[in-house]
Amino acid sequence: MAILGGAVASAMINSDFAAWAVLKLMSLIPGGLTQTMLGTDQDVVLAADPGEKARIRQILEHLLSVSARLAGMKFGIETAAAHEP
Repeated sequence: MAILGGAVASAMINSDFAAWAVLKLMSLIPGGLTQTMLGTDQDVVLAADPGEKARIRQILEHLLSVSARLAGMKFGIETAAAHEP
């Protein structure tokens, strides 16, 4: 199965360390990868009130490692990519 989303998404799918590093970098670039990680447009995250931004940070800080979520992520990718006849 090909992973859509470019080199960053592919590295994150294949490495717990890469995913951890990207999550840590997200705190340096607010909203930078929210489309990839949360499916939320960067402008929405940047415009959010402080309470919502805190909730976003909490969600990102408590994500399971990629290896623990891989089967579910592959299922999500495959079903999202499936086209109805």
